[in-house]
Amino acid sequence: YAGGLGAVFDRLGSVKNGDLVTVTTREGKNYTYKVSKKVEYPKDKVPMASVMKSGDESRIEIITCAGAWQAPTYSNRLVVTAELVK
Repeated sequence: YAGGLGAVFDRLGSVKNGDLVTVTTREGKNYTYKVSKKVEYPKDKVPMASVMKSGDESRIEIITCAGAWQAPTYSNRLVVTAELVK
C-alpha cells in the first residue's frame, strides 16, 4: 500500500462483498475468487490465527496497510477474504 501512489493494493479498500478477484500464476493459469469479507483492524490486533486458519475451501486472504500514517507504518491493517469461484 502506498497511499494512492500506485502500489498493487492501493484500491483494495474499495472492494465490496461479491466483487471478483482474479489471480494469475506465472504459468498463466487464472483463478477467480469472490470477496466474502473485508475488515480493518488496528495493526497490532489482527486475529492472525483465525485469518490464516486452514479449511476445506480454497480462499485467499489479502492483508495490506490501511488507516493513518504513523511512521514507520500505517495504523491499521485491511484484511480481505475471497473464496474460490468454481
